[in-house]
Amino acid sequence: MTTIAFYAVQVLVGVIAFAAGCAKLGGAGVIVQPLELIGLGQGFQLAAGSLEVMAGLCLLFPRSGLIGAALLSAVTIGTLGATLGHGAAPRADAAPLVVVHSKQGWNI
Repeated sequence: MTTIAFYAVQVLVGVIAFAAGCAKLGGAGVIVQPLELIGLGQGFQLAAGSLEVMAGLCLLFPRSGLIGAALLSAVTIGTLGATLGHGAAPRADAAPLVVVHSKQGWNI
């Protein structure tokens, strides 16, 4: 029973990773806008989206689940590192957007 539950969770994470990768490759505004706000270019989005699609496909099959988990971990760590690296240097052109989004958050 636990093996079936484990594979069900693995497939669910695979579907989510596949959908997120397709959204990045397709240029969905909800996913692309935060990456553009901190200054990560389209090359980063294509690389991360491609790796997420590959990881999602690997997670759909039990034998390649370890490879998919490693790819998804690499994408997550790489995105975290790129976000922290680009976020450490404040950008003057992003400051007005941060103020507008902060104000919108308080109005909810």
